[in-house]
Amino acid sequence: AGQVLRVRGSQLRPERQFAQAGFELIGAAALEADVEVAVLAAEAVAALGVTGLSLDITQPQLAPAITDAYGLEPKAAKAARRALDRKDAAELKAAAGSAAPTLLKLLELAGPARAALDGLKALTLPAAAAQIVADLDALVREVSAAAPDLLVTLDPGEFRGFEYHTGIAFTLFARNVRGELGRGGRYTTPAGEAATGFTLYLDSVMRALPPQPVPQMVYLPHGTPRAAGAALRRQGHATWAALAPEGGDVKKAAKAAGCSHWWDGDKVGPV
Repeated sequence: AGQVLRVRGSQLRPERQFAQAGFELIGAAALEADVEVAVLAAEAVAALGVTGLSLDITQPQLAPAITDAYGLEPKAAKAARRALDRKDAAELKAAAGSAAPTLLKLLELAGPARAALDGLKALTLPAAAAQIVADLDALVREVSAAAPDLLVTLDPGEFRGFEYHTGIAFTLFARNVRGELGRGGRYTTPAGEAATGFTLYLDSVMRALPPQPVPQMVYLPHGTPRAAGAALRRQGHATWAALAPEGGDVKKAAKAAGCSHWWDGDKVGPV
């Protein structure tokens, strides 16, 4: 956990400095590790009260597996991936050559994960790409089983911002909240270990939290024993208290202090 400074923000996240908190699972190469990380991220945010969560999945290695199988030159492959990531069908068709029909399908299939996977499995894909789709299919099934209320989507051609990742990658969103709540996925550590992890952007998480109740402030008469004020707080009547001057009008003093309630030694009343 800590502060992060970026050289530049993105369209969804223009902030350049923000707090983040994350976790890593190092040394586990199995698909179950990716499932655990994705579900844990969603569960952590849901435990704070955030609703309307969706997990968008991508696999940055899928498009390269297709361009490599079709023998695209590096320059053409780079242009095709850029067009795919930008959702530019015309540029993709011009740049991808013989791989264009397959890559255009990736562009069309972005959306709900199950429908996207059904479309991907219907394609005639090279062996490496077919294995990636099979792994995506298994991941979506396991994530959906572990978190049935989580909306799962799939963008098979997205890669921008995921260049660091070597396998399945995720972005977590919440309904009606600008920007991602966090990102994560599969990567390799500098020491060459298999790893998967997730980072939550705390400013986005804070925006997604449900409205918090306004603290109730109760004005207490002068000389109120400390124990009485503590008892009121335990009952939920007060989260902050102030003392009225001796002989003063408690109700008037409470209003002047911006309190929501007053206590006359017997009962609590609204201002």
